[in-house]
Amino acid sequence: MQEADPHALAALTMALATRDGVLDTLASSTNLPPLLLLAGDLDPQLPAIQRTAARIRGARLAELADCGHFDTFARSNLTLPVVRPFLERVPFR
Repeated sequence: MQEADPHALAALTMALATRDGVLDTLASSTNLPPLLLLAGDLDPQLPAIQRTAARIRGARLAELADCGHFDTFARSNLTLPVVRPFLERVPFR
């Protein structure tokens, strides 16, 4: 993120804010694989992520302590201990 073009990040932010959501489709789907959502407890988007997890059948939300939005991508020391056990329980076909 630190090396990213700030204009590209601004364009991405604008595009994400105006895109059609997939939440309704996911919430009404009956044949979804297990879903793990990661969010930092300091993430300003946490309430929206919590609502998303609550609406999608079988979704699991892991809230990472003392993390913001991008920490869930950058702090593998916190995410891997959550993701690895989740993936170990997922039946792959």
